[in-house]
Parts: sequence; C-alpha cells; structure tokens
Amino acid sequence: VDTAELVTPSGSEPVGTLPTPRLNPRVVALDDGVVVVAAGTGTGGGTLSDVLVDDSEAETFAATPVRIQPRNAWHAVALPGARALLVSDEQEGAPTRDVVLLRSLGTALRIELVSERFDIDGLGAIDGVRLAVLPDGDVLVTGSEAGRAGAY
Repeated sequence: VDTAELVTPSGSEPVGTLPTPRLNPRVVALDDGVVVVAAGTGTGGGTLSDVLVDDSEAETFAATPVRIQPRNAWHAVALPGARALLVSDEQEGAPTRDVVLLRSLGTALRIELVSERFDIDGLGAIDGVRLAVLPDGDVLVTGSEAGRAGAY
C-alpha cells in the first residue's frame, strides 16, 4: 500500500502517499497531530526500517533520518507529550528486543530518536507483545512466556 486514507463514519478521503509501498506498517497518531508511520514489509518481502511523518501540506509522508532495526513485527503506541513507543517482537537470529522512543519536534522532520534498546526486565522473554498506555502515562507491556501470560 502506498496511500493513506482518513476514514470517518461518513466515508474516507486520501490524505497522502508513502514514498515506499508497504504492508502492515505501524501507524500512530500523536497528540500534537503528527502521524508516524514506521516499519512494515516492502513489496519484495523484506522488512523496512524507515520512519515517516505526515506532511499535510504536500499530501505525502516524509522520510526522517530515524531508522529502526528491520524486524518481522513492531508494536506501537502513542504516549502523552507527542511521543510514540515502538517495541519489536523477538526475531530468530536477533537475541535482543528493540524498544524505541520517538518524539515529535514540531519542525519539518519532527521526529528524533530519543532512546533505543531499553533494559526492561523480562521483556526479552515474551512473545506476542501488546502495549497499553495507562492513565499515568506508564506503558503496560503484555505477552506470553512459554505459554503463560504475563505483564511487565
């Protein structure tokens, strides 16, 4: 898919094109109005590592200098303060899980890589990651470890 659409109860309208077509990207709308598109699978089947932001005036999504590790699956959630948290699933041959925090800067590129590879106890052992933002701004990370559910 190389286009994005705004879907409302009354219909949908195109809002921009992506410079690289992709399947299953992570899309997050931040509280400052910026829309972030990260990762996904390219048309050739390879995983993508770019992070894009919407450029409403040009009706397109612009590339940023931020790159994330190519992984089969990323999970994303918007945080207060115009931030997004991305957490990768484990991948064979990659012993670490990547955790990336992005922040909107309100400028043309608008995204900076704030932190990468947090050390979160137990996070490396879970599969099927799911993220939820709690009222205090903390993030609940859930998944399963060898068939048992857990929250971290």
